[in-house]
Amino acid sequence: MNIYRISRNPVINNASVEGRWNLGGSYVKYASESRALACMENLVHMGGILPSADYYLLTIELPANYSCLVLKEDQLPKNWRTNLYYTRRLGDDWYEANESLILQVPSCVMSDEYNFLIHAKHEQFQQVRFKTTPFAFDFRVF
Repeated sequence: MNIYRISRNPVINNASVEGRWNLGGSYVKYASESRALACMENLVHMGGILPSADYYLLTIELPANYSCLVLKEDQLPKNWRTNLYYTRRLGDDWYEANESLILQVPSCVMSDEYNFLIHAKHEQFQQVRFKTTPFAFDFRVF
């Protein structure tokens, strides 16, 4: 299975990032189920400003037997989109348990679509493969 990330960095590094589903200090990378969703996830953070930096599309190939914990929207409280404490606690608990390579979570941007957290310290991470290609946002969306 392939998942996608659009980033200014052409590689997945070991930097610790904070996001909707985790606090800083954990080695988690975010990706999306499609290139289009990866693009939308970036656009919501750009504030309508055309990016000046180069971007890259990372195609992330998960191993055939990857382990995954799936969180569906109907399993979450109604205010999960605005309750960062709740979602970050869920993600941090998943990270600390280290039982799966992937945490599949609903997208805030697109209903019925999913994002994926990749546990960069999980034993299966060594089996993940990456392909990087240049990516350009269409100026018309800005």
